[in-house]
Amino acid sequence: MKDEIASRIKHIEWLKAELISCAGDVLKYLQGTNDMDRAFLIESLSDEIVVCYLLARRAQIEPSQLNVCISKKLHVGISQGHTLEKEYGDLTAIKDKIAL
Repeated sequence: MKDEIASRIKHIEWLKAELISCAGDVLKYLQGTNDMDRAFLIESLSDEIVVCYLLARRAQIEPSQLNVCISKKLHVGISQGHTLEKEYGDLTAIKDKIAL
């Protein structure tokens, strides 16, 4: 039992470190302080999303639960006129492009 708990904690800590690392890569790209290409940004953002789903699983949250929450957030942002929705239509574009 202790080994199982220790293993779970270790994996959660590793996932947290991965999330921070991915976020750091995204910020470096967005600051333009490196010579990473756009493909690297796409990979880093994708990695962040996957790590979030993995962290959710470790917290006993199913991917479908996250999907429902994301969908609701998009709908609320659209209906409440989120700034990025007003100016660019970003939330609608995301809602229309991903299957949740």
